[in-house]
Amino acid sequence: MEIATKSVQGRRHLRFANYDEMLADVHRLAAGPTRQFGNWSLGQICDHLAKAMHTAVDGASFSPPWIVKLIGPLLKNRFLTKGMKPGFRLPKAAIFPP
Repeated sequence: MEIATKSVQGRRHLRFANYDEMLADVHRLAAGPTRQFGNWSLGQICDHLAKAMHTAVDGASFSPPWIVKLIGPLLKNRFLTKGMKPGFRLPKAAIFPP
């Protein structure tokens, strides 16, 4: 059964000052046990974040649709400062194609 992620309570709000803080949290999570509040396993979450980090460093291996190129710059600052709202859904192909 799919979880309605817009209304989930108990979500962690993360803000890391540096890479070492983030890495310490990753090691703590890997040591388990963990509880996911959405529809993805810890492995799926880590894979998604790893792909995002590789894309940020190496560049994207895909080209977004023209509409994303048009409105993306307008939304970039909002996503970087406030993040995405719980339950935000991207099209399946936009979640980082293989």
